Amino acid sequence: MMVSLIAAMALQQAAAPSATSYPSDMQRAEICYAHVMLLIIEAAKDGGRVAGPSWFVRDWWIEKLNPAQLKDQRLAAVQAAVERRRLEDAEFFAAERRTCIQDAIDGGALPS
Repeated sequence: MMVSLIAAMALQQAAAPSATSYPSDMQRAEICYAHVMLLIIEAAKDGGRVAGPSWFVRDWWIEKLNPAQLKDQRLAAVQAAVERRRLEDAEFFAAERRTCIQDAIDGGALPS
């Protein structure tokens, strides 16, 4: 009985759709920068004002990007991939966003 229950759970997980992974060439700094930019865009839409710490976190991640990653076309492609992730796996998207923000804070993004 227990074996069949475990087997059924394994089959259910294998059949469940998984979120599309990011393109293999995307770097974590790009993904986190896109998360922060989306957060800033959302905050601006919701209330018109964006909290100051958001800008510090954004700047911290932008410093991690190289010139090729800062090109408009590349930024748009990464942001589109992150937005797709939000639609495909909202829980992963939210957890990833939290981690990106916390890592920046832990790394010294906010002035003391």
